[in-house]
Amino acid sequence: MSSLWQAAIRYTNMGWSVIPLLLSSKTPAIPWTKYQTEIVDEETITGWMTNGVPDGKGGFTKAFGLAVVTGRLSNIVVVDCDNQDAVTYAINEMGLFSTFTCATTRG
Repeated sequence: MSSLWQAAIRYTNMGWSVIPLLLSSKTPAIPWTKYQTEIVDEETITGWMTNGVPDGKGGFTKAFGLAVVTGRLSNIVVVDCDNQDAVTYAINEMGLFSTFTCATTRG
């Protein structure tokens, strides 16, 4: 079982909704509206991992990313801080904190 597969299972077990993304993209590889209101099941995740997901070119690929669908279902709110000053402000002035952080290629 790949680390991506393990992460997908772990996240859904935490109550988070996940979807596959086209590789190196923020574009969903599947129609994802239903995963805004229901958490994907392990059988579907297994299908993505073993059979692949649509590659956007008419085929399928096993190389893809993973996104967590934020909002009410996953009980996750994202605060986008574009630099360290914004992070410091969010923590010190707004009282926000998180045990989860993510750095993207743009900051």
